[in-house]
Amino acid sequence: MPTFRVPTLLLKFYFLSSSCVISFLFSLDPTGPRIIKPKIPKNIPIGDNLVTATVGDNVTATLNTTIRIECPHTGVPNPQVQWSRNDGKSFDAVTNDNGTLILLANADSGKYICTVRNKDGEDSFSSQVDIVGKSEHFQGFEK
Repeated sequence: MPTFRVPTLLLKFYFLSSSCVISFLFSLDPTGPRIIKPKIPKNIPIGDNLVTATVGDNVTATLNTTIRIECPHTGVPNPQVQWSRNDGKSFDAVTNDNGTLILLANADSGKYICTVRNKDGEDSFSSQVDIVGKSEHFQGFEK
């Protein structure tokens, strides 16, 4: 009985006399995590107050811009997504259920790394974020 593997689907063919019966057996074979990387990373220039990029793209933004960096990935079981910086600094950000990093641009330019991990391995990819502009601090009134 021939067996053909297709990602996450196992097809078995049974030959009965002159007819063919196809049996579909859905199989979630474990696969290592993989980040779906852009073929050509983009350089995203200063734009609106919301910038959306895919991990691998390089972003330039002004202070107080919201930056969303998507980290598309695959793997079975579904990998956990973790974001870090290459310099080890902590940063304020939110990660939604699909692994998208959402951060408010402050003075922390740097390389942001998406790591996806499951029991079969891990994969990482990064985006460079450059923040331009000067911080405006509130100055109290003097009497």
